[in-house]
Amino acid sequence: MKSTTLIRKLGVAMVENEWDANNIFTILDAPRQHEFGSDITVLKLDEKLKVVIGYTDNGSVFFGCPQVGQIVGFKKGRAKLDVMQSIDLKDRGIVEPALALSFLVNSEEELRAISTIFSGLYDLNKNASGSEKATSAAQGFEDYFADLPKIGLTNELEIGLFGELSIIAMSGKKDELVRGWHSSPDATYDFSFNTNRLEVKTSTRPTRMVWLRSSQTILNADPHLTYLSIYAPLDDAGMTLQELATQIGKELSPTIKSIFEEKLSFYDIKDCSKRFDYKTASGTPRFISSVDVPMPLADNPKILEIRWKCSFENLPNSGDRSTWI
Repeated sequence: MKSTTLIRKLGVAMVENEWDANNIFTILDAPRQHEFGSDITVLKLDEKLKVVIGYTDNGSVFFGCPQVGQIVGFKKGRAKLDVMQSIDLKDRGIVEPALALSFLVNSEEELRAISTIFSGLYDLNKNASGSEKATSAAQGFEDYFADLPKIGLTNELEIGLFGELSIIAMSGKKDELVRGWHSSPDATYDFSFNTNRLEVKTSTRPTRMVWLRSSQTILNADPHLTYLSIYAPLDDAGMTLQELATQIGKELSPTIKSIFEEKLSFYDIKDCSKRFDYKTASGTPRFISSVDVPMPLADNPKILEIRWKCSFENLPNSGDRSTWI
């Protein structure tokens, strides 16, 4: 989330009056489709109070509102409080200064808790307008967020994360990749910068069989979206996630290394014991344009999300390579 402009577009905003916890949960729990080119996607706006909720480009849910008084922001695990922000509402004006409380949710239980917090902050903005109560309350959640655990990695997430780290490790454009790495399992795409997006699909089998989802590519293929197929077989003599991350860190400048470590800190990788053949993974990448990926038909508006299996082994290796390698 950039400090200069918190919101670039508001075309998807929903103007509603209900800000109870259940309603906020329903909105934040709905299927997501991030608008490329925006730091955040706004799902709900109170135009009078200039209070917004939505999610960021790395998948975190967020609450933004006017900031009254001085506080210090924080970064605690999966939570972040950005202060002294500028919220650009386009034709609805600019909110400045503003605060933004964001959190990377790991479960339905956490989302319900966050929805309650967001609802409470809204009520403070509504009932104590012009006072420092809402601003102070946002900072007061620092200790609460500090006690929440990191994201545990399932078998699927561990394999996928190794593939994402592999492209960073093998690339000569590490700075761009680290800056454009979304790092969250809930992010729409794994990497993006300028107008280009990269979605990494990792398989431990040579068939390169992977799952795809419709929120990434459906009906109208995006020529700016490239799929990267990584074949990373399990190997007792291979590398763990921690070892690969350490290797990458040694090749980064202090500034980029700090960004890399912050994004990696969302995950609990210290106990990940799988070892992958990085030599094979880095030697056999396949870049596939989204226009060459087969897609199912889904023209029923009641169908919000589709997942399907696809083998990348026989798809043409003619995608955008130069941008990423």
